[in-house]
Amino acid sequence: MDSERIEAVMTGLGFSLYESRAYIALVGDNPLTGYELSGHSGIPRSKVYECLERLKRKGLVFPVEGSPVKYVPVPPEELVRRLSREFGSSLDLLGQLLREERRSDRAEYIFNIGGYDGVAEKAREMIRDARGELDLALWGEEIARLRCDLTDAGARGIRVRLLTFNGESIPGCEVYRHRAISPEESSGRWITVVRDHAEVLTGQCTGEGGALAAWTRNRSLVFVSLKYLEHEIIRIRESSQ
Repeated sequence: MDSERIEAVMTGLGFSLYESRAYIALVGDNPLTGYELSGHSGIPRSKVYECLERLKRKGLVFPVEGSPVKYVPVPPEELVRRLSREFGSSLDLLGQLLREERRSDRAEYIFNIGGYDGVAEKAREMIRDARGELDLALWGEEIARLRCDLTDAGARGIRVRLLTFNGESIPGCEVYRHRAISPEESSGRWITVVRDHAEVLTGQCTGEGGALAAWTRNRSLVFVSLKYLEHEIIRIRESSQ
């Protein structure tokens, strides 16, 4: 058992160091008396019963009848389920309260995202968060990286309109193929992702694997990016008639 890593995770979730050590020791060997637990965990004897009492109140350890009393832990999977429910509920409430606290979105800042992995991860996050529509302009390299997320979006009923520059196709998506662009016309691949007409990620991916993009909920920039995509789609539709 990787006790130090488990301790770090549990203390990060709000458990005291002694609580973490007591639970870990009981998972590794149980049932144990308080005296035995002190020896297994390194918790001072003067503190071990106080620690056990706190864990009992949290419902994470239970006494086993006998003399002396021994203790057993709830199974690790039960602990994880409880924490998932507790923190999931708390995070939902926090999000709701913060939304209510927010007075205005008028600032609508523009955030720069540097590095290819950072840009790709932001695009993936937006695709996964989509609730109704996605409008994108992507090159083949980025399509390959985001293919599974785009396929999943289409499968869950999201309308996905994809302007592609490499003739790629994605199941469940509306794909519009732009004419081929020569290296002389562009210094790199560009990427645009508009989610639910509410936010946009747009920027450039260089040939060396670098990238720089801007992400914003600025209404004007979202509108301009969306209209650019729609304009290109209309041109492609008209040229194919």
